[in-house]
Amino acid sequence: MMYQLTQYGVLRSDGAHVPNDTRNADWREYLAWVEDGNTPDPMAAAPPVPRIVSPREFRMRFTIAERGAITVAASHALIAGDATLQVYLDDLSSATEIDLDHPEITEGLDALVAVGLLTVERRDEMLD
Repeated sequence: MMYQLTQYGVLRSDGAHVPNDTRNADWREYLAWVEDGNTPDPMAAAPPVPRIVSPREFRMRFTIAERGAITVAASHALIAGDATLQVYLDDLSSATEIDLDHPEITEGLDALVAVGLLTVERRDEMLD
């Protein structure tokens, strides 16, 4: 039998959760297993907490000057036949939430850096 530590006891290799309770025969069996020199697997890492903001909160991370420059750049790009920036802005404005770790968000900000509308430092601040 193998064990993995959990917040409230151990998870046995057969899938049974064994609570940290000396009244429990399975817990006492686990303690004996440890006393025999065995080591349980470490506790699984907690899943990352999503970093979610509203579209308005995300928009307000840009300065007024950045928002203006991005709007003008999107207009100029549309006139030149490139709708990519406008599509990104439309996607942001139609979203119900913005996940700061989503690849489309980071790729969009990277694109703004690539065309000089944001600095790398500002992108990093916006993602904090």
